[in-house]
Amino acid sequence: MKKLLFSAALLLLAVVCVCFAESRNNYEISIAISPNTLALGSEGVWVTVHTDISYYKVEHESLTLNEPSTLSEIEIAWTKADSRGNLVAKFDIDQVKEAVKDQVGQQVELILKGDDIDGVPFEGSDYINVKK
Repeated sequence: MKKLLFSAALLLLAVVCVCFAESRNNYEISIAISPNTLALGSEGVWVTVHTDISYYKVEHESLTLNEPSTLSEIEIAWTKADSRGNLVAKFDIDQVKEAVKDQVGQQVELILKGDDIDGVPFEGSDYINVKK
């Protein structure tokens, strides 16, 4: 009986460990990037990323915007909470232009990556059109 109880306890512990490990994997968030068409000749200041993750759940210093095909990583300029309490991230438009300058006439995926306050990574992606 003790062996059976001990085995059951070990099995339960293993299941809890696996569930905890799986819960710490990357997770997806929804984002919307503005402007959705980036004119390389424009004189804007920011590329703005609106998200569906709580502003207060994010480790703000971990945020980057990536362009996967060039592996360019753009650091966050500043953040704020929108009227719903969700994260809004701002990136320098000149850095984004530099990352996508060779993709004029194309639709380009940009990925927002970061960690939440528990250290769990998240990411979300959106597409922008690049024009001259």
